[in-house]
Amino acid sequence: LEKFGEYDLLHYELEVQLSTEKSRIAGTQKITFRPLVSLRNIFLDMGPHLEVHQVKWKGKKLNYEFLGEILRIDFPEVLHSDRNEWVEIVYYGDLKGTGPYPVWQKSTFSQLQVGLDAAHLPAYFWWPCKEHGNDQADSMRLSVIVPEELSIFSSGTELSNEALPGNFVRYDLAYLYPILPEEVSVYLGRL
Repeated sequence: LEKFGEYDLLHYELEVQLSTEKSRIAGTQKITFRPLVSLRNIFLDMGPHLEVHQVKWKGKKLNYEFLGEILRIDFPEVLHSDRNEWVEIVYYGDLKGTGPYPVWQKSTFSQLQVGLDAAHLPAYFWWPCKEHGNDQADSMRLSVIVPEELSIFSSGTELSNEALPGNFVRYDLAYLYPILPEEVSVYLGRL
């Protein structure tokens, strides 16, 4: 789609929480971008099994529409190429049965293992992103919230981890270099 080429992706700020009991994901994705032409909407890749709770821009809720595996976000005014913009998407969905390999599986010792990477499923099946073309984000920040009994392994650099109420842990990771969505991976399991 030519519409994917109308903006330059600058930064992803993604927070996801994984429910190991129900094989579900919930997340908030803030995308910073710069229009390359005057535009009224942007297009992102997003798996059809994911659902949008809301899309916000400058404190306003935006209209959006699913077009197959593409999410079109409509802005209430024309965005111009002279400044950076951002949009925030709150979403959730079921990750069971997506991709050619199981995302959620048990090890030989009946331990839960979760793999969120391009070998298991496309990036847009677990977070809204721009997979069309080769537009790399200049950087990315990723936060993953998981039950405290699990550890995460990721392609990002761990900045911190923090215990949260309800026996959860939040891991904050950074990618301080240009990155494509398929280069972002997260694995969960027990040490």
